[in-house]
Amino acid sequence: MNGLDFIEYCEFRGRKGTPKNKLEEHPRHVLYFARNHQEDHRGGPTAIGFLKIGRAMYANTLQRGRNQGGGDFRLYAEILLASEEQTRRMEEVAALVCMNRHHHSSIGQNELYNIFDEELRDTIDKICDGAAKIHGIRSLEINTWFDCAEIEPPLVKITPYEQLFTV
Repeated sequence: MNGLDFIEYCEFRGRKGTPKNKLEEHPRHVLYFARNHQEDHRGGPTAIGFLKIGRAMYANTLQRGRNQGGGDFRLYAEILLASEEQTRRMEEVAALVCMNRHHHSSIGQNELYNIFDEELRDTIDKICDGAAKIHGIRSLEINTWFDCAEIEPPLVKITPYEQLFTV
């Protein structure tokens, strides 16, 4: 399964040198890429939500909160940055880069995007390039937790004109 769940992300932070019982004492400024996975209580297939691009200082705490309804909020990638201000600016660049893939939510949530997993690496590269050019921001580290080899490509035909505006 793609992405890290709450426990796996805490273990990842532990491998990075932060003890699990001290995670909330050590902020980590990230722009994260995540999806909500929701099991069907009737035994059907797991539904996977739109990609959420957001910013966090404590992604593990964010995950714990998003999991409350029985969902599994899984982190697919993160861009580590030096400050909260850099995450804010990087998120603005992400909104520009991904504007044509924005999912218009009925509840007004602005950070959801219709981006396939196999497009995620390229999307992250474009966001980092844009942030460097516009704001002079460089990422400290990029972590990804998805395997596109297991994913079938979408059956969507894109015209050459549409390719000019896709992520």
